[in-house]
Amino acid sequence: MFHIEPFDKKKHDRTAFTCEHEALVAYLQERASQEIKKHVAAVFVLTPDGRTIAGYYTLSPYAVDAGDLPDDAFKARSLPKYSELPATLIGAAGALLGL
Repeated sequence: MFHIEPFDKKKHDRTAFTCEHEALVAYLQERASQEIKKHVAAVFVLTPDGRTIAGYYTLSPYAVDAGDLPDDAFKARSLPKYSELPATLIGAAGALLGL
């Protein structure tokens, strides 16, 4: 049984995490903790045992340039006329594990 929990570098074994995209492995192993400390991203891990990381995802603040949206998008959704609209950027990575 897997569960999702906030990433904790003291609890989760990030050095054992691997997937086919080296940039995603490097992010978890080298930058995730720093981004959590700086409140740039929230990182969550998928784990079967509270230590092994089978996958992870990140949530980061983001903004969409309102000028890139068609006018009817504002009318149909009653969006405010801001120059930028708030959004959340989702990033994810997973590994194939023999669990």
